[in-house]
Amino acid sequence: MRPLFVITIILLVGQPSCRTRKPEDRSREVIGADLAFSDQSSREGRNRAFLAWCADDGVLLRSNSYPLEGKVKIQELLSRPDTSYILTWKPMYGYVAESGELGYTYGTWELTVKATGVRSEGTYSTVWKKDKTGAWRWVLDTGNEGLKEN
Repeated sequence: MRPLFVITIILLVGQPSCRTRKPEDRSREVIGADLAFSDQSSREGRNRAFLAWCADDGVLLRSNSYPLEGKVKIQELLSRPDTSYILTWKPMYGYVAESGELGYTYGTWELTVKATGVRSEGTYSTVWKKDKTGAWRWVLDTGNEGLKEN
């Protein structure tokens, strides 16, 4: 009876590690979501992409403004046309909590004015959480203008 007890303990202790994903695997997931978000912005416009990927309780932080809280208020801001420019970004890093439900990305963004080709750049940070379906949605987004060489 004792060997059976030992085998049972080994199986129970070992089982969680079989389900636990490596941090790199988890971070690839949220980085992939961020890249898909940027790709949609490039193809369909910033406004459509931001609304498609926004959680219902999303918060948008912008310069010289109070936080915009909730998808409804964010939608009001993003109702203006956004066809004169293209906004894209590239994540430099992503992290997902061990639970797999919350993560963040940060990186650089680029905005190009279509008519003139003038570009501006900056940095951003996005906090992500999984919705009820398991899809990543951003819950906090912010960016800074300008980049300088270190």
